[in-house]
Amino acid sequence: MRDKTDFKDDVYGLDFIKKLRPVTYNRDERSYYEEKGIKKDGSLKDDKREIGFLAQDVVALEKEFGAIA
Repeated sequence: MRDKTDFKDDVYGLDFIKKLRPVTYNRDERSYYEEKGIKKDGSLKDDKREIGFLAQDVVALEKEFGAIA
C-alpha cells in the first residue's frame, strides 16, 4: 500500500479469484548469476520456500477478464 494509490474494489470478485493458481517455489533470481557472471543453471536458488502466483498467469487472467488489453 505504500507505493500504490487510487484503490477501488475489484469488480471481478470471486470468479477471478477462483481461477488464480497459487504455487510454492524457490526464488532463483537472474541477478544472482549476473553478479557472478555465470549462466543461470539453478545452482544459486534460495533454500527458502515461498508461496505466491506466477505473474504471467495473473496477466493472462487479467486479459481474460478484460482488465488489460
